[in-house]
This record gives sequence, structure tokens and C-alpha cells, in this order.
Amino acid sequence: MASAPASPLAANPTLAMDILARFPAEIIARVVDNLHPSLIYFHLFAEPRSSLVQSSSEQCQRVREVCISHNVKFGCMDILTYAVSSNDKETVEQMLKEASTNSKTSERKGTVVKHAPRSLWKTWLSWSVSRDYHDIASQLLCIDGIASYLNRGDRSFDKLLLPAARDQNTILMRLLLENGANPDITNDHKDTPLHFAAKHNNKAAIIMLVQYQSDVNRLGSAGNTPLMWAIEHDDIDMIKVYLDLPLLNLNKQCFWGETALHKALSKGKPKVAELLLTWKSGYLEEHKDTHGRTPLMLCLAKMAGLKDMTAYMPTFKELLIAKGVDLQTFSKEYETVFKDVLKEYDTGFWQELLEQMDS
Repeated sequence: MASAPASPLAANPTLAMDILARFPAEIIARVVDNLHPSLIYFHLFAEPRSSLVQSSSEQCQRVREVCISHNVKFGCMDILTYAVSSNDKETVEQMLKEASTNSKTSERKGTVVKHAPRSLWKTWLSWSVSRDYHDIASQLLCIDGIASYLNRGDRSFDKLLLPAARDQNTILMRLLLENGANPDITNDHKDTPLHFAAKHNNKAAIIMLVQYQSDVNRLGSAGNTPLMWAIEHDDIDMIKVYLDLPLLNLNKQCFWGETALHKALSKGKPKVAELLLTWKSGYLEEHKDTHGRTPLMLCLAKMAGLKDMTAYMPTFKELLIAKGVDLQTFSKEYETVFKDVLKEYDTGFWQELLEQMDS
């Protein structure tokens, strides 16, 4: 919107407001052209303090309509910028409605997005997302053509999805995903929206991102896959959601060589380990972590510190079967299978292990 410092109206906002309160639309438009956008917005839309307040509601509404129409007609959108930053849902709605109508008759053919540069739309949406203005973001995202307009080149929607996921704002996440945001966009630390959701155990966000084919095998900044975060939270229901996914790789190793099974055992979660071993899609390779430990070795180490090994026994037996050990002849085979592991423990541990296996 053009400003004219030389105009007496620009230097006398009180007079300007009085004129706006009394004169017809064509005069109002000329007055508006000489006022700073912030003055227009904060006096007429946010907190009217001029004599306009004393005017009839019809006149007050008429002045606002003229200001919005004038703002949209010349493609400035300053009022919209102030309304978005102030979480003024009513003015945003009026502004976008006028812009949509204007786009159908304007010489600038196309959608409303043609009336403002992409940098402005990115600013409006970024403010909406970062300040948690759900309603305003929804209105902006519903504009015809905005998805294709902002998803060119710099992929603005993708970048907005990360703060929405970080703040666990599932409403905005869905809006962005529905409008073409990439569910696997990463930040500088290689975290995706799914990593943020998994870290905070936000089930609604996790399920939503999985529905949009987010990569469930990718490692984030903490070296975890989303499944590993579910194991950290000991969330059996969420673990089952991951295990049902056809593309899940249970043999994926994190930065320290751990698989999901390593994670479950090292964190002392035998029930989770048992679930991973017995799940219908649970083909597991016997990887070693960076310390050279297999899941079987980890399981033994955990059991060695317990008087009652009952919780770990189903997992231990499944690991033995996976290794090809016949449980009936286990006591005879142990020296060749576990020689390196068992040398760290006294013979009492071995005797106790055998007794609990047979019980």
C-alpha cells in the first residue's frame, strides 16, 4: 500500500479517522491511500480508538469493507499480514473472501495467490504454524491453488510440517499433509516429522504420518528408528502398529549397531523382545552391536543378574530356537554355543539357568 508522507492526513491520524467515519466510499479510499497500513489495521480492525467507534455499526463495517477492497485490489495485503500476526480470524476470513472474489474479475487472471508474492504467503503460513493459530492456517491452506503455488521450488509446505510436528500440532500436520507436504522432510539433524511424533509418543501423529507413507526405517538424530522410540516408551500397542507395516525392517541397525531387539533387551523389556521374536513378520538376523554383543548374549547378561529369570525365559528360548539349538539337548550343547559368554559368570548361574528352563 502506498504511503504519502507529504499528505496532512498522514501526519494527522485523528483527522483521518474522523473523515473515515463520515465520508462516502470514494473519499474513504483516497484517505486510506494516505495512511500507514498499521494505522488502518489497529484503529479500524483490532482496537478502534477513533471517533469511528461512535459511528453506526453500518458505517464502521462499510469503512472496513472499503479498506479491505482497496488493499486487495492493489495486491498489497498489508491488512492480512497484520490480521494473521494478531490471530484475527474474522478479518482474515473477510480479507481472503474479498481476495477470492476479486481474483475472478481482476485483470490479473488466476487464483488469489497471484495477488501476493510467495514470500508473503510463506510468512503468513509460518506465523500461523509457529504461533499455533489453527483456524487461520486452515483458512490460508484452503485457498484455491495455494498447494501448487507453495509447493514449487523451495517446497514451503514441507518446511512448515517440521515445526507443526515438533509442537505436536496434529490439526496443522493433517492440513499440510493433505495439501502435499512431504512426510519425510528432514531438519539439519536428519529428524523427520515421524521422529518428532515418535519421540513424544504422539500416537495420533504417528498413525497419521504412517498413513502418508512416512519412512518407518529411517534413523533420526538420536540414532533411533520410530520403532525404537516406541520400545523406549514400552508402548506395546504402538509397537504392534509398526510391526503390522509391510515395509518395516526389523533388522535395521542404529548408529551403535543395535537393532530393535538389541534395544528391547538392553532396556530390560523382555516382553517387547518376545513380541519382536514371535511376530508374524518378525524375521530377525543375528546382528552384533558395536560392542560385539548379539541379542542372545544381551539376554544372558540380563538374566545373569536376576534370581528369578522367568520374565526372560520365553525370549531366551526363542533366541535359542532361532540359533538352531535343540532345547531338549541344550544342556549338552552349551559349551560350544555359549562358551565365550558364560565364562563371565560362575557355574552357579548355569545350574540355575538349567533348572529354571526345565521348570
